[in-house]
Amino acid sequence: MVYAAIATVLSLLVILFTFLSTQAKERENKDAEDKLKSSVKEVSDSLGESLKKTSEVIENINSLGDSLNLVKKDLKGQVKLMESSIDEAKRFQRLIDEQNERDRKRFDLESAKIVSYSSNIEFVPINKDSAEYVFRHRFINEGQRNGTLLSIKSMLLLTDNQFNIKKEIFIYQNDPNVFIAGKGTKNQGIYDYWSTVKFEKESLKNGSDYMIYIVRYTYQDEALQKVIEEESAHHWWGAASQDFTFSTLSSIHRPKFLEYFKKEFDK
Repeated sequence: MVYAAIATVLSLLVILFTFLSTQAKERENKDAEDKLKSSVKEVSDSLGESLKKTSEVIENINSLGDSLNLVKKDLKGQVKLMESSIDEAKRFQRLIDEQNERDRKRFDLESAKIVSYSSNIEFVPINKDSAEYVFRHRFINEGQRNGTLLSIKSMLLLTDNQFNIKKEIFIYQNDPNVFIAGKGTKNQGIYDYWSTVKFEKESLKNGSDYMIYIVRYTYQDEALQKVIEEESAHHWWGAASQDFTFSTLSSIHRPKFLEYFKKEFDK
């Protein structure tokens, strides 16, 4: 009886231990499950938060992209406007350059132009009825602006009809520094140079010799302040051929007399 009771008690203890062990494992399993669920929930929440932030970043990027597109579109408009402005500025500059070129050409054309025409080089009587003549060289300003005749170098040569120099009638050198008004002024200016050498009218009319006149002069435009040098050569065949007025010396004979002139004045 005793052994039976003990066996019964032991059996009950085994069952109780087994039950308690089972309950403990179930609690452990439940705790593990709860922890796992908690961990999963935390991971899920973290992933959800990350996804939310990622979505916000994507939205910000998209918004920034839209803003950049607007900026890009605005910049394209500004570039187009600038290109149009640059083209307009170039066109305007071209018009200014063209006007400046026209003004420059007009300014050059209006420059003083003191000329020495053969028709203004002649023998003239000392007075109305005089039998004595003198040589006169008239300078005229054919330009629009005023000018100043600065210097004159000239010579009158007597030659035979073969253009061989017989003698020097006179050599003249002077710096008149005289103002001559242009055509653009009220009274166009002239300047006359008169020789001191006298000529008999009859000898001029009946002579068979030729005369060669070479002149070099300088003048200055009032605006440009630039010295301009001119050189010319003229001839006279005699009163029987051309009255008392000179003509332009032909290019055939000019080099010879210009060289003679230079040797005299450019020593």
